[in-house]
Amino acid sequence: MTKQKSGLIVNVSSPGGKTYIFTPAYGIGKAAVDRMAADCGIELKSHKVTFISLWPGPVKTELVQLSIDKRKAAAAAGAPPPKPASLETVGLGANATIHHAFGLGESTEFSGKCIVALYNDPKLLEKTGKIITTAAIGKEYGLKDLDGSVVEEIGATSKGSGSA
Repeated sequence: MTKQKSGLIVNVSSPGGKTYIFTPAYGIGKAAVDRMAADCGIELKSHKVTFISLWPGPVKTELVQLSIDKRKAAAAAGAPPPKPASLETVGLGANATIHHAFGLGESTEFSGKCIVALYNDPKLLEKTGKIITTAAIGKEYGLKDLDGSVVEEIGATSKGSGSA
């Protein structure tokens, strides 16, 4: 990329780099990824290579969807929810909130749509070294998720409706 004087490097991170989510190891890893993007963004800018840290919102991966489905089935059967992966998260009272947020999450493909939009932006280099959310990219470039919804920033009410 440095020889061709162009390129885009994307680290995938999350707000876990700035605040507690899941476990200390998760947060430390995400903080390192964010710092790498900031520092490498400075070093690579003179070569016209953009380096960013991308923060998707909650993402409905296959594993997350399976967990959501198990919780729904347990609730429908009157059974207790399945045991959570992180007892620390439960101790903070966040488990139900996390499952709800992930249930409203973005598709795994939305991050790819965001990266393509960034790559095609003639002002891409202005974003180097920054943390950028998929919701912000979606808003800037008018992107919608696969189901036609608008992806909102974490903490917003829910995914909005809209047509593709």
